[in-house]
Amino acid sequence: KTSFLTHNNAVFDLSWFNSGNSIVTVSADRTIGVHQLENGTIIRTVHSLAGHSSTVRCLDVNRYDENLIASGSLNNTVLIHDSRIENFESPSLKIHPCHSDVIRNKTPSKTRQRDGIDRNIPISCLRFINEYQIATSSSVDNQIKIWDLRKLQTSKSAPVSYLKPISSKSNYGFVWMSMDSYRNRLYSIANNHRIYGFNLNLNSSLADIKFQGLKVNNFTRCEISNQGDHLLSGSMCHNAFIWNTNLLGRTAVPHIELSKHDAEVTAVAWSDYDGSTIATASDDNSVLLWRYDPKRKLEYDESIDVGSQLVDPSPFKQSLPVNVRVLIPKQQTINLLTKFNLIYSTPINSKCKTVFPVFIPQVENCKSPEKKKSKVV
Repeated sequence: KTSFLTHNNAVFDLSWFNSGNSIVTVSADRTIGVHQLENGTIIRTVHSLAGHSSTVRCLDVNRYDENLIASGSLNNTVLIHDSRIENFESPSLKIHPCHSDVIRNKTPSKTRQRDGIDRNIPISCLRFINEYQIATSSSVDNQIKIWDLRKLQTSKSAPVSYLKPISSKSNYGFVWMSMDSYRNRLYSIANNHRIYGFNLNLNSSLADIKFQGLKVNNFTRCEISNQGDHLLSGSMCHNAFIWNTNLLGRTAVPHIELSKHDAEVTAVAWSDYDGSTIATASDDNSVLLWRYDPKRKLEYDESIDVGSQLVDPSPFKQSLPVNVRVLIPKQQTINLLTKFNLIYSTPINSKCKTVFPVFIPQVENCKSPEKKKSKVV
């Protein structure tokens, strides 16, 4: 394991480059850090990107062109940094203002606009759709906006399209977005306790599927499976949920409920290592690993040697939640799962049947959770 100091304040988000040799982090210290991995263990900061005048909340690296890094702040601003230009530390493009305060229906006051910046409209999430387009969302705006970077040459640039929930009279914003591996579909968590799915290949801007059954706050996260057929999400009700995404035009209810946490489940992740291992992080200071087989129920079983199973890419003999509880500091749970699929090591404690990503900092104790059966909805 490797731990390193990246910022002078809280780290809110991180993203990996496709090469796996560098990561990008954003922080409340208003900077974006680019950190390089050397020899698989040593990390050093190679760039500290500036330009934001408020806490930086989210970021994304363009998977089609890794020279482009997008970041969003709490003052309604998105910056694009391009590593190909000489002054990489300064942004090459700026989108401001991005969103409107539709939810609270307020006109920006002189106090909030003191420096020409609306401090009450946060950028909650952003995602590159392709090489030139980026989607942004805000928790106080009922529209997801899509911007074309090739058209952002003036301060009055407008988004090229919008994504809206099923109801055009919605009074809620969006706190998180997740996209499938083909970048064809986008799923967004709304703060009305729903998840909406959009087909980016159609001309329609309305959602074609709605997922319900969860309870949402600003830290609830969802992720789509590698095959794009199942959606995983955390919830404030101490559970994680899995939905089938093949129910277009309908309201979907969860068909699997993962219920071993003792507090709200925030971050979740599907592993790219085998496509069926799930990680869930909770405010009970734990991360649980699960084995998901849609054809079987999730059953608790202590007889499986989890360590050897995860190192071996062959499938598990049974479908089960892994009998592992990893205790980590609360503030690291979201960032822990961002690269959950990178590299696995052997168990730190031979008596505890588990494996850990080798680049997770400050892993403390591990123990098996109390036995109690998972619910199947």
